[in-house]
Amino acid sequence: MSEPFFHPLGDEITISDKDELVKIILEIDFEIGASKTSNFRERFTLGQYLLTLASLSQLECPFSIEKHETPD
Repeated sequence: MSEPFFHPLGDEITISDKDELVKIILEIDFEIGASKTSNFRERFTLGQYLLTLASLSQLECPFSIEKHETPD
């Protein structure tokens, strides 16, 4: 069985405000596995994007993010 997408937080995260966003992003394990997998790149990019939006006051809280797989 694979690790949850937002390891160790599961496949869904809920953010109530900017401070919680920063706390949660810091809790996500970005170092799973030695290689930079697709999930690693998705987590890293999403984290950077959300932190940038938060720093520009462009996020409306609360919100949730859930990992979904799309068919190939």
